[in-house]
Amino acid sequence: MLERLQVDLEITEGEDEAVDNKLNDKINDAYGFIYAFSNFVSPLGGSLLYSQFGQRITFDFIWIFDLCLAMFLFIFNCGLFVFSENKKFYEKLDTLKAKLEDQSVDITQHVGSVEMNNTLNVNSFRTGITSERSF
Repeated sequence: MLERLQVDLEITEGEDEAVDNKLNDKINDAYGFIYAFSNFVSPLGGSLLYSQFGQRITFDFIWIFDLCLAMFLFIFNCGLFVFSENKKFYEKLDTLKAKLEDQSVDITQHVGSVEMNNTLNVNSFRTGITSERSF
């Protein structure tokens, strides 16, 4: 779910820590809410069905409900082209990750050039020799 939202919202992980933390919190809240809600509703619904119709009809109803839910999720969540869609999703995700890696390489090169300039400045101060080169 996290990676799907990152791709849909074009959020690159590690680019902005505040956005990453907010997204992580929202997904954690959604998971917690769905889990808690199902733990609250399921026993109530099951006990109501059991007290009204008995064990056999309750099990049949739950089986039919689960089968309908599985078909619904297969059609609307997976679809008939689940593998091609998944391939496109991972291509987009790799593009976002490559974008972050390119930025980190640029930052590393920039930090390296700043460190090199600082080293040259310290050495020139100690020896009295100045360098015309800038990295």
